[in-house]
Amino acid sequence: MLDEVLVLFGLGIVGFALTNFDNLALLVTLIPVMGRLRAVTAFWLAQGLTLTVALAAAAGLSAQIADPGPIVALLPICIGLWRLVSRGQKGDSARGTGSWFAAVAVFLLLTGDSFAVFASLLADTAPGLQWAVLLSAISTGIFMGLMATELARYEYLSHLLDRAAPWLMIGIGLYIFVNSATDVVQ
Repeated sequence: MLDEVLVLFGLGIVGFALTNFDNLALLVTLIPVMGRLRAVTAFWLAQGLTLTVALAAAAGLSAQIADPGPIVALLPICIGLWRLVSRGQKGDSARGTGSWFAAVAVFLLLTGDSFAVFASLLADTAPGLQWAVLLSAISTGIFMGLMATELARYEYLSHLLDRAAPWLMIGIGLYIFVNSATDVVQ
């Protein structure tokens, strides 16, 4: 029993970390714009929703995820373009100016791979042991949120990522729009 729990903890940690490096980079870019609390809370909420839906899907509930098509790609593209256009305006980098709901939406758009990994992992795990997978994923998410707040303290890194953020958002939008063969969930 202990062996199974340890393996599931390891799978949950690795699965969460490997599917959320993109979210970590995005979180580091959002912290200077939105403030730590708002950005990290948006990240944690999106991850919590993803794990909840994955658990529901694994339980065999009707968790039909409608394919919203390429229209969802417009959100990060528009955010990126808005940031590029408004870059020179006064107060562009002021704390608290980022939309919390937009941040949650963008994080949710980037969690398709997490959903696929955890829905299948939870479906293949005995119901009495699913807590180990969820606890390890939640712990890793908390750690990644705290790590992002520390990484955002490095002014050079934060400034570099802030300058790159509009381009990253546009790239994320184009990636979603293309719906390439590298997508885990199609």
